[in-house]
Amino acid sequence: MAAGVLRRATGVLLPATGGWLLAAGRSLPVIDYLSPNPDANLSVQRWAKSAEIKTKLLRRWIFPSHICDLFSIIVNEYDTDFVTQKNHQKFRDMADLRTTYMGVELKNPIILGASSLVEDPAVIQKIERAGISAIIYRSLFEEQIHLEQIQLEDQLGEYDNRNAEMLHLFPEVRHGGAKEHLYKLEKLISKVSIPVFASLNATYEESWEDYALALEKTGIAGLELNFYDIPLDGEHSSTEIEKKQLRILSKLKSILKIPISVKLSPFYSNPVHFISQVDNAGANGVVIFNRFFQPEINTDTEEFFYPFDLTHQKDYQLSLRFAGLLYGNIGADICASRGISDGNDVIKMLLAGADSVQIVSAVYKNKASHITGMIELLEEWMDARGYKTINDFKGKLSMKNLKDPYAYKRAQYVDILMKSNEILKKYPMV
Repeated sequence: MAAGVLRRATGVLLPATGGWLLAAGRSLPVIDYLSPNPDANLSVQRWAKSAEIKTKLLRRWIFPSHICDLFSIIVNEYDTDFVTQKNHQKFRDMADLRTTYMGVELKNPIILGASSLVEDPAVIQKIERAGISAIIYRSLFEEQIHLEQIQLEDQLGEYDNRNAEMLHLFPEVRHGGAKEHLYKLEKLISKVSIPVFASLNATYEESWEDYALALEKTGIAGLELNFYDIPLDGEHSSTEIEKKQLRILSKLKSILKIPISVKLSPFYSNPVHFISQVDNAGANGVVIFNRFFQPEINTDTEEFFYPFDLTHQKDYQLSLRFAGLLYGNIGADICASRGISDGNDVIKMLLAGADSVQIVSAVYKNKASHITGMIELLEEWMDARGYKTINDFKGKLSMKNLKDPYAYKRAQYVDILMKSNEILKKYPMV
């Protein structure tokens, strides 16, 4: 008889007739069951259209009827998805994917990064069911709020003073500021069962404090400081910019009760040195690295435009390098971002030393179900190598643990130049 496994969120295994009951939370909206005949080796996937179908499958394939009544209550109550596997030992010894971000425990290392995906409740529901461990709500940009306020004032005042007896066409209306953002964030937190973190990019040091306190009141698990700043002149030195950011971090650490992480760009003179200062200032996590929208020029219209470019494969390599350099040298959790497209990329980041990863483009390109595939690949890879927890291999290929002193240094490029003849034989010049 095929072994039965009922997937839910907590991962607690309970013995049951004919297999193992995995009491956990929600899982995939797909039923994968094997034929009762082990020799048939038949695997079928069907969508579970209703709890009734799930219950019938429980009765037909897995458990005798006197036990199935109890399980059907669980299935109907929690809308749980049923999976059967030939070898239940695999689930008994299932890899433990738990990790942390900002010190907050996550069920696996894959986090949904800040994006507009959070705007659609149906999409978020699918993403949560697919297995995402946490959500970063889209960034609150003070600059955007100011621009919206100016735009509203312009629209309301467009027809002012058109008539001597009517100075204003519209009644006085004020922009709501961050209220809409805070309302939607709080609503999302109430709808999901996984940690939700906020992201903030403010303009002035005082407003960093005001917005951070407002975000904390929504019930977020932590706050991500998005230090997104493009200097437009040469008046301010890199030292001044870094000192300002460290002041903001230190101030927020003193007034907030929730953990804080810092999302950084790769454009510091010495990112490792600045991240060490961020760590010393009390940051609970660092995200490497932010990806900026870059301007583009349309040569036909001779105008600027901002293309919606998603990340590409291999875009993760810069984050990979610095995850390997930082591992073992800072106390803050390391979260890798940018260009992580599949489960193999997740494994690479963990081997380098990251505690978790953030994905966005991978979901836009491949839909929510792609997250499940990433998690399954990580589990299978760990099981094949006998790794029980992420800590068993995290940082294995970091700078700290490698014997090769040149793995993370530019000297590797010199090595490539020395072997240029071999490379040209493989890729001849045109």
